[in-house]
Amino acid sequence: MGMMRKAQRRKAKLRLGLSGPAGSGKTMGALLVGYGITGDWDKICLIDTENYSGDLYANYSKDGIEIGEYNVISLTAPYLPDRYIAAIKECEAAGIECILIDSLTHAWSGEGGLLDKKGQIEKSNKPGVNSWTAWRDVTPMHNRLVEAILSSKSHIIATLRAKMEHVQEKDPATGKTVIRKIGMNPIQRDGMEYEFTTFVDIDQDHQCTSTKDRTSIVDGKVFNLTSDLGRQFLQWLESGIDAPAPAPAESPKVTPSPSTGSIRPAKLDIEKARRKFFATMGEEGERLGVDQEFACQTAKDIVYATLHVDSMSKLTPEQWASLITPGSMESLKRVLAKAIERKISPPEDEVPFKEAELPA
Repeated sequence: MGMMRKAQRRKAKLRLGLSGPAGSGKTMGALLVGYGITGDWDKICLIDTENYSGDLYANYSKDGIEIGEYNVISLTAPYLPDRYIAAIKECEAAGIECILIDSLTHAWSGEGGLLDKKGQIEKSNKPGVNSWTAWRDVTPMHNRLVEAILSSKSHIIATLRAKMEHVQEKDPATGKTVIRKIGMNPIQRDGMEYEFTTFVDIDQDHQCTSTKDRTSIVDGKVFNLTSDLGRQFLQWLESGIDAPAPAPAESPKVTPSPSTGSIRPAKLDIEKARRKFFATMGEEGERLGVDQEFACQTAKDIVYATLHVDSMSKLTPEQWASLITPGSMESLKRVLAKAIERKISPPEDEVPFKEAELPA
């Protein structure tokens, strides 16, 4: 009880995903939108995984497009998610207002990325290790990167390579058949696009369409990536109410209880709690015959709906302590099974953790 409140849109930071084939203009578009948001090139940092190509646009001037001198962090292989997270934290510490990740695909399919890591685990020949159990180690790495992006105090624009396909079309001007390269699905873990405020597909002619747009600014439109678009995004993001100030820190009130198995928040290792949560949910998903990734994402959605957060990183130590008790985990398993059976998250009026006694 006491968890319900009126919905209010709060000020937020942009999470923009740009997907397209090589040469579609993802990097330049990200820079232009970033400048529209900040109005200051020195407040932009590009995390470059594309062999130092991120520097090529500095002091660019052509066809009315002007790009100044921005900051760059160059990442080379291995493209471990933790290296992305470290780069994001460095940007935040330096006061960067808009972080451009170019590209996020390397964290998935690049050398040392998650697929590479999964392959190494499978080949380790350790007892009990197979293509399914390997996700037990890989999924938490992916989740940490997603949560670093979602919880960042900076605006984040991420580019993703798209699988390419060639199609034959007739040129309307000449009537001749031409071959055109189009982008298909983004190369990242399935469902990654749902983590963004707005997700954009870009074609070879630099034309953009949105597959998801919570702002409604570009929904249903064909558009280009410009500084003016960045300013429109910023105006929408700043039109909400201010986020509430953090509550004053209080002494932990959760105490051990033999009946519930609770853990003192002051002594809780949150990273171990995270690993326990995702390992348990992944194993339960495997027992139910579904992909571990799907099970973990469904479990996260249940937690979000119950505790009114949009990222696991926003859970307090008290909430983590209650979440990983045996009673809470068993309760979550039951709701998870029900959600998986219906292939969707539980209805909004269902309270998954009514038996777990989680803090509001």
